[in-house]
Amino acid sequence: MSPDGRHLFIGNGGNDSILHHDIGRKSTNIFVASKSGGLSGPAGMAFGDDGRFYVASRNPKEILRYEDIYGSQQGKPFITNLKDNPEFLMLIRH
Repeated sequence: MSPDGRHLFIGNGGNDSILHHDIGRKSTNIFVASKSGGLSGPAGMAFGDDGRFYVASRNPKEILRYEDIYGSQQGKPFITNLKDNPEFLMLIRH
């Protein structure tokens, strides 16, 4: 769910993309294109306080960071070499 509560994000493991559903408009489109930034097996997703979108990419065992709500990938993976396939992400505010 987006920070404003109006958008739902769906990991699509069938083609390694992320879909965006606008709840008010009842429309769905591609948010992160297939395999963008190395996305493979999208699982948990969260928006950070920094406005970026973080995704658990299961198969390469990485956390990817996308620049903004438009799904622009930001360079290299954010976290690499995890010991197991990441499933969930949760933002914890201090």
